[in-house]
Amino acid sequence: QSPKLSESSSHPCAEVHFEIHPETQPSCENASSGKVSLPPGSVKGGTAPYIFALDTRDHFRSGQYFYELKPGEYKVLVKDALGCEGNTTVMVGTK
Repeated sequence: QSPKLSESSSHPCAEVHFEIHPETQPSCENASSGKVSLPPGSVKGGTAPYIFALDTRDHFRSGQYFYELKPGEYKVLVKDALGCEGNTTVMVGTK
């Protein structure tokens, strides 16, 4: 199998992986008060700088925090400077 190529060039992508943590859990099922973050230094691999997105509802941005989340499962994406991506899911529960 060929290595994945970055979006912006013919360079092979290095694996981008990271840790993400739910920081605040909503107080009830309908509350939008959840928060998740990628701690500084949690992204490994790829080429800095990195940008981040939550699911497909969010455009990529430099911020490593996501606010006003309802309980549920979210897909978090990280893209490096070469356009290589990594993703994982995080569960936001209730208190």
